[in-house]
Amino acid sequence: MRKLRGAATLALVGLAALAAGAVGAGGAHFVDIDEPKYAAAGLEMLVSGDWLRPMVNGFPRLEKPPLVYWLMQPAFKAAMALGGPAAATPLVARTPSLLAAALVAIFTAIMGRRLLGARAGLAAGLILPASAVFHVLSHILKVDMVFAAAMAAASCGFVLRLKGEAKGWSLALIVAGLGMGGLAKGPFIFVSLAAYAAALASLGLFAPDAGWSERLRAAGRNLRVEQWLFVGGIAAGAAPLAAWLAGAWWVGGVDYASAFADQFVSNSSAGAGLKPWRVLVNPAFYLGFSAMLGLFPWGGWLPGGAVRLLRHVRERDGAWIFLAWLAVLHVLLGVFVFRLRAHRYLLPAFPVFALMIADFLFSPERSRLRRMLFWAGAGLGLATAVVFALRFVAAGTASINLWEGYPVDWSSGPAVLLISGGVLLAAAMAWACRIQSKRPLLHAAVLAASFIVGAGLYANLFPNAAAPEDRRPMLAGRAVELLRTLAPGMLVVHTDSLAAYYPDLHYELALDRAAGRIVYTAPPPRVVEGAQRLAMALLRPQQTAGLAASSRGPGCFPATRYFKSRRFRETALLLTGQERMELTPWLQWMEAALPVRVESNCFTGYSLKWVEDSMCLVRLHPR
Repeated sequence: MRKLRGAATLALVGLAALAAGAVGAGGAHFVDIDEPKYAAAGLEMLVSGDWLRPMVNGFPRLEKPPLVYWLMQPAFKAAMALGGPAAATPLVARTPSLLAAALVAIFTAIMGRRLLGARAGLAAGLILPASAVFHVLSHILKVDMVFAAAMAAASCGFVLRLKGEAKGWSLALIVAGLGMGGLAKGPFIFVSLAAYAAALASLGLFAPDAGWSERLRAAGRNLRVEQWLFVGGIAAGAAPLAAWLAGAWWVGGVDYASAFADQFVSNSSAGAGLKPWRVLVNPAFYLGFSAMLGLFPWGGWLPGGAVRLLRHVRERDGAWIFLAWLAVLHVLLGVFVFRLRAHRYLLPAFPVFALMIADFLFSPERSRLRRMLFWAGAGLGLATAVVFALRFVAAGTASINLWEGYPVDWSSGPAVLLISGGVLLAAAMAWACRIQSKRPLLHAAVLAASFIVGAGLYANLFPNAAAPEDRRPMLAGRAVELLRTLAPGMLVVHTDSLAAYYPDLHYELALDRAAGRIVYTAPPPRVVEGAQRLAMALLRPQQTAGLAASSRGPGCFPATRYFKSRRFRETALLLTGQERMELTPWLQWMEAALPVRVESNCFTGYSLKWVEDSMCLVRLHPR
């Protein structure tokens, strides 16, 4: 019966995480600049059958290992089997993030049950999907949530091992977490292994009634006892990644290892310019701002959780020492490697913060300090909600990730429903805070349910493709519809800046390739600069195709074969409105000096930021 209750608890946590992700803002539209890149790579992998080399526009995507693209394949296959390529929507592509969020919550609940008891473990699992940043990332297609799931699995294994429980399961979780993490985000998964080593060393160094020499020997003994685990852990994290790197290089000559090294050095050097005073201040700022705001409405109780964590550390509880090191190392990574650029880089430490908050909320202590920290945290959560609500209403906007400052009519039905619902939810949360000391689980459940309901109401403010008024033409989609009308011998050229501003263009082209219409786009030739590059591409289509094929890698890439094997008679330039204006003098010169007529087909639509913009398709016709 006890095992059955435990399984039911974990199932409840997983369902809560799935429900929270299902009400994500953005609906069937992309809400992040990287989402269409991941989706396009996943679609191209499905179409080509090449699982070793993630591609976008027929060329390798070097930014991340392939795990997130692999996880998209079952969802894409099932959707396309039911509804064809058009069914491979952003909602389908986000499946890995949604399922990974449920796994993170479940592993957090397992750790909470072992450390705090069944009720507090359930609360810890509910805190994550009902917190701001975790909720947003659970329905955004990025590698971060998948990596967090791998980190949570490995962390859960280390906690169980330090508690001396389920050694077989703990080892399986460690190996699986390290292996999956390596394939998700490379060597960053070894942060968990480093935290485990630091915890073992700390247990020896903090030994009571011993001199420093004895403490050092005790730390060494603790590390030697687990030396084979460290060797196996490094092998478990590195072997799958190394096998994939070797396979990608052997099959297609793609040096992903060099690309990852360059990216890591770039991130590290970018953060190396921190001044000495910022080295001391930034970790505290990063932890306070990213963790407390990212964990809204729970973040205000993080200081109380920190007090409880320090007590566990003083009591030499190995599992809590490991979790403390895990949080510290992720904060340091965020400061020195990722330069505090986004809340999401702290995501793998969120399970630790959820456990700290649950420990504080379920603490039997009733001291004055505890009451002060609790009501200060509740007040901070309320103040945060009021400040953001007043800011949005005053500006007449709302924001979610890429949609910064989306215009909202706060007298409309969805907005009125959000405001009235928000008042009722705030009252329910205030009532829950009053009974927290007597019924902490009910308090946690009411807060989690209120946040999820409020997130659903907030999501109704944003466009959703299910609503007729929100089926506005996206620029990338309109561009691909126009490209379908071009003759087979037409070379399509666009600039790198257009692809960067409209990354959903490659996603739309990938959908076309899934439907059997094979078109790859080429960059303009680099032998000249500026608008001259575009003009030369118009005049010399075959030379432009040859330059695109020779400058982008081996002939085994799909786009390289496409450019080499076809005879191009004309060029079509796909330009932003600004690029079309810059090219105007050259087009006027062509019409005056050459027997050609310039055709510009300009159209309007919406960008990923849900802002109206324009594109132009420019062609030359002989007179």
